Amino acid sequence: MSWGVFIPPIAETFSALSIWSVGLPSWDMFIAVIPLAILIYIFAFSDLLVGDTLMKGADQARLDEDIPVNATRSHYTLAVRNLLQVLTVGPMLWLHGSIWVGVQVFIIERYKQGQKVMDTIFSGPMNLYILAFPFGFLLPVISIITPLFPVACHLLFY
Repeated sequence: MSWGVFIPPIAETFSALSIWSVGLPSWDMFIAVIPLAILIYIFAFSDLLVGDTLMKGADQARLDEDIPVNATRSHYTLAVRNLLQVLTVGPMLWLHGSIWVGVQVFIIERYKQGQKVMDTIFSGPMNLYILAFPFGFLLPVISIITPLFPVACHLLFY
């Protein structure tokens, strides 16, 4: 268990991963990753479908708030977010997916319990991130989560 606060190595990360420091890959590399790009697109599209279905179910469960579900807006938001991730070398790995499905399900289920539990659908993600960002930089939290990465990767790929 480590104690303290994690200071991200921004300069080292930028120099090791940025296209401005390592250059663009060759065309052979772009061609080689086409199957992976198609697979990622399928996963991202399915995440958006799951998110759309969850939001529509939440909208039907509570009639006190209208939840605007707009797929075009979601695609534009993801495009801007992904562009910012590329330009900043993607420091927030947990935000690289379309939606964080586990958290989305948790927030939707809490929202369905009524206005006393969650005032609006927009307060759920904000309450999560208000705690997630500071805790994500605490070394004790990182020390607990880091050993789970191999298990998560093993479950993801097998």
